[in-house]
Amino acid sequence: MKENGKIFNRFEWNKIIAKSSEELKEKFPVKNLIGKKIKALNAIGLLHDCCMESNIIRENTHLIIHNEPFVFVFEDDSTFEFQLMWAKEYYFSQNQISKDITDGMNHCEIDTNIFFEKIIGRKITDIQLDKNITFFTDSEFSLKIEFYDTNHSMISLMKNNHYSRIDSDVYFSAIKNINQIPIKEGHNTSSFFWIMPVNELDSKEKGFYEVEEETNAEFSIEEDYIINYLKEFLLKHFDSSLYKVCRNPEDGIPEFEWNFYEYKTVKKIIEEIKEVCHLLKTDYKNEKTLWFRTRNCKFYLPSNQEKLRNYKGTDSSVILEDKMTEKEINTAIDFYNRFIFQMEQMMKYYPNHQFINFMGP
Repeated sequence: MKENGKIFNRFEWNKIIAKSSEELKEKFPVKNLIGKKIKALNAIGLLHDCCMESNIIRENTHLIIHNEPFVFVFEDDSTFEFQLMWAKEYYFSQNQISKDITDGMNHCEIDTNIFFEKIIGRKITDIQLDKNITFFTDSEFSLKIEFYDTNHSMISLMKNNHYSRIDSDVYFSAIKNINQIPIKEGHNTSSFFWIMPVNELDSKEKGFYEVEEETNAEFSIEEDYIINYLKEFLLKHFDSSLYKVCRNPEDGIPEFEWNFYEYKTVKKIIEEIKEVCHLLKTDYKNEKTLWFRTRNCKFYLPSNQEKLRNYKGTDSSVILEDKMTEKEINTAIDFYNRFIFQMEQMMKYYPNHQFINFMGP
């Protein structure tokens, strides 16, 4: 598949989809994988709850929670890649994702070759397919892939069919020093915004709220990040003529929390975001970055909280001296770049859709 600077592009993944364990057994390439020696394991993008001390699943369990594809790289440099979605769909393919790619919608946060070092160099001897997938090797260790919440996979190192415990030195040596704002593939519940291409329909009978949704392209961003990084653009370009019945303005909910933006409008937003990123690097005090530099300092920076407590004036919109570090600025720019890439690819691969929908929690 094509590469974009060693970034996995989910829109170009020519994957096989199985929608049940029965269909999985029919389509899964077991015979092609038996006997393959594992050279490397790449967990693309975002991981969380690497479970050094997880009280969600099992204390000190040797596992990761993963939202993007997981890639086996074999000794002959062939690959096998898979992803589990919404507790009902299995995505997988062979030789579709480069062995050199570890970044996707997010940056890779853990070196899985260290984390799962017990099965590196081992041959696959058997594969068990039920609702879960287990890769057995010519050792006492195996790798088990299970559905987790929403669009996450739980990938566990097993020892003699029991969940293996992880040593602290292995855990900390595998963790990378990555500071990023997460973008989640697919539909995540709770306090997330859901972003996807849509078309208007002429009746509710044809689609949810008269809308045809392209859920295969959907991604999710937590609402705090929307408010802190994207709200300025969304409010500025809000078009009330496109307002749908999805949200009632009388509820007191900001209008952009469930609405449509035409592709041409999204392109304008992207250009404005690019300008802000450029100015943050080259002309930080420019008035066009003022909203960004002061948008959350009032609430999150201790120095500014103290200033607010001591402020005696009556102007509730007082501008506080910003104290954002270079690291914080770079984190924001990185988020914007990854967001832009997803939006551009979404419009490129779904050219027959009219709008991008931002659906709030």
